Amino acid sequence: MEASNANNGPYHDTDLWNSKRFKVFHQLDLRIDKAYYREKMTAKFYLDFQNFYNFKNENQDILVREMDEEGNLLTTDNGARYVLKRVKDDSGTVLPTFGIILQF
Repeated sequence: MEASNANNGPYHDTDLWNSKRFKVFHQLDLRIDKAYYREKMTAKFYLDFQNFYNFKNENQDILVREMDEEGNLLTTDNGARYVLKRVKDDSGTVLPTFGIILQF
């Protein structure tokens, strides 16, 4: 990564804004409910799955400054720029939830 500002930190190249797109995001959420009714109480049980088929969404990479074994930040151009590393960032996992709702 060549771009860095006066503080030797990364900055966004605005010439590239809106020139690329991530893949389409999608997920399937499922919920199963069951209710039992009594004279003075209602018991509701549910099982909920978010992102049922475990779709992994691609996010913007995270930029991290590289360090040597002693914890010193690595630089290039005679100390004018930090050496940066891209860390892939994705999100998404199946999130199961169950619950009980009691109403009196």
